[in-house]
Amino acid sequence: MKFLMLHGINHNMFGKRDPKQYGTTTLAQIDGELQALAGELGVAVESFQTNYEGAMVERIHQAYFDGVDGVMLNAGAWTHYSYGIRDALAILTCPIVELHMSNIHAREAFRHHSVFADIVQGQIAGFGVDSYRLALRTAVNHTRGPDDRVRPMALQARAARRSCSRCSACCRRSAYTLRPWASMATVAGPRSSTSSVSRRNWAM
Repeated sequence: MKFLMLHGINHNMFGKRDPKQYGTTTLAQIDGELQALAGELGVAVESFQTNYEGAMVERIHQAYFDGVDGVMLNAGAWTHYSYGIRDALAILTCPIVELHMSNIHAREAFRHHSVFADIVQGQIAGFGVDSYRLALRTAVNHTRGPDDRVRPMALQARAARRSCSRCSACCRRSAYTLRPWASMATVAGPRSSTSSVSRRNWAM
């Protein structure tokens, strides 16, 4: 499966631009982490960044003809006003996941609105670099069938126990069995008071 990561305006300056909001990780490092995760998930990811709105529109058009399986988009400031990019995205038939490193809903009022909101599958915001990892996992899960989705270890453990045809004692001794508190931690995941969503809804 092929996925496309679209980076928007000013994102080539990650690592230097407003570290309080965006951290010190560079765009090249983000793309490297996406490539590593893609390898774990058995998918391919291509990254594209531009500061030109028309170039972004043309890359989205190319994604349509390439038949990509999913798109992750961090459009930066274009999120709040680019109807040209919105109309290009509306042409796509694959899942689209909108993401932001910062929690746009806790910043200036003009950042609270996304013109893409009604055409994307969902939005991930406020987790820093983890927003990119969560977006890729979510895009992959929306593309795969239920039996092939990337699931947390606790859910894998339950599936292993349900599928066991031997005795219950065998299941209790299974290497996949987690203690109740470990299962709960794995499923729920950490929360952040500064983030617009909790991680428990993703990568499931």
